[in-house]
Amino acid sequence: MLPERPAPITSTGVIGWMRANLFSSYLSAALTIASIAVLALVLPGLIDWAFIDATLTGEIGKDCPSKGACWAWLDQRITHFFYGFYPPDAYWRVHVCLVLLVPALAYLLFAKLPYVRYGRWFSLAYPTFLLAALFFFVICFSMSRYSLNLEKRLDTTRR
Repeated sequence: MLPERPAPITSTGVIGWMRANLFSSYLSAALTIASIAVLALVLPGLIDWAFIDATLTGEIGKDCPSKGACWAWLDQRITHFFYGFYPPDAYWRVHVCLVLLVPALAYLLFAKLPYVRYGRWFSLAYPTFLLAALFFFVICFSMSRYSLNLEKRLDTTRR
């Protein structure tokens, strides 16, 4: 019997992965090349704006004379970016949402968690069903209130 030979280099490793995932059809190859071209056009300007021409020091936005990004006041506004217009005594709401988001996303990102079958259902379908039920009840409630208000305004006893 003949000894086993290794797999061809074009079907294993990085080249094999690229052929199977990025260049598996003409459409896939065209989209891959177009994406690389767009990245080659956009990334140099973005890197230049965000890092090379950026201003990193200063107290206010007017301290940024350059045409690049102004990172000078980011440390003063980071709470505004993260919490928006919530008052400081309501920051706990954002924290609760983040704490609840972690286990919901964990079942979607990691396949070998315990009870993954039920966890995926709760992380995707459960909030969707709750949101649909909430919209249903809000719409029904608002329509019933609207129809009662409309009946009061219109005289429905006359013909």
